[in-house]
Amino acid sequence: MLVVDVGDERELGYWGEVLTTAAEARGLAGLVIDGCVRDTAALAAHAFPVFSTGVALPGATKNRVGAVGVPPSWAGWRSAPATGSWRTATG
Repeated sequence: MLVVDVGDERELGYWGEVLTTAAEARGLAGLVIDGCVRDTAALAAHAFPVFSTGVALPGATKNRVGAVGVPPSWAGWRSAPATGSWRTATG
């Protein structure tokens, strides 16, 4: 399961069919994203579980830097440090 915090611009379409195909190839079980997704018909066809804050038509921006290894936060929640293969959220 991949948990993603996109930052302040949640309305952009950060996830779509290409990333879904790549995630499936890597064996990911699904996506939880504090942001919008696109290509919803393709996501449904893949039967890849996606929990997002919305659906967007525009693509993602390439004008902001990302971060790796930072605990995600969404809708006012901050993820606790990972223990094993489980991640929990605290308010």
